[in-house]
Amino acid sequence: MRSAARRFPSPATKLLGRRDELADVGSALETHRLVNIVAPAGMGKTRLALEAGQRFGHRFTTGTAFADLSTLD
Repeated sequence: MRSAARRFPSPATKLLGRRDELADVGSALETHRLVNIVAPAGMGKTRLALEAGQRFGHRFTTGTAFADLSTLD
């Protein structure tokens, strides 16, 4: 099994000021395999998802992966 860190793109910036949101995603991942992060454009959804995947990916025996859907219409 590959590690979650290798299956995620490297973020260009540090995650700042999202402690509560990251904790919420972590809590949701304790009972759900799929979590949707919904917010207006430019609010940092992708950055939050990348951080959550890297921090909480160890909870899943098959790891985690990032699926970039930004190119879809």
